Amino acid sequence: MSTVTDAIPWGYLGAAVVVLLLGVGVGLVGLWQLLVALAGGTTLLALLQTALPYLVALVVLALVEVVVVVAALVTVAREVSLDDIDSERLRSLVDRAQRRLPV
Repeated sequence: MSTVTDAIPWGYLGAAVVVLLLGVGVGLVGLWQLLVALAGGTTLLALLQTALPYLVALVVLALVEVVVVVAALVTVAREVSLDDIDSERLRSLVDRAQRRLPV
């Protein structure tokens, strides 16, 4: 029988950290570009054209982050049995989820 710490998908969690860092980097670069455009005295349309690629990239990275985190949670839920969970409240939550969403 495995424990909860044995079931942690380290690859998924590592990917989640990498995607999060990429998102922070894209956000900072986008903010820098927006500040540079504001300092240049550009129009609102030019500001939107500057910010739009970074916003799209942030949305895509956020979706990837959600998928990776859900995949990690699903992997843990599949590998951990109800006997390994110490909390009665968490055990009942996992039991209800397993009954509603059979894997």
